Amino acid sequence: MFDYPETGYVERDGVNIGYQVFGTGPLDLLFVPGLGGLARGGEALVSRTVKDLVVGSGIEFEGRGAHELKEVPGEWQLYAAVG
Repeated sequence: MFDYPETGYVERDGVNIGYQVFGTGPLDLLFVPGLGGLARGGEALVSRTVKDLVVGSGIEFEGRGAHELKEVPGEWQLYAAVG
């Protein structure tokens, strides 16, 4: 039988955001359906949506410019988590 993870919630600017934690490891990756995070050459890249969701967490980001992503319309500003 599969054990489902517990769902936690955090409130940000009046919006409740549900989350679940899967697996273990030295790094956390926040996935937001549509475009959460992706890896490139050892970097964890995230969209502006994820960057905005973790404001106040102590995680710092450096811009990696606008990119066209396969199967995703338009250009997306990407950011690398650096701290």
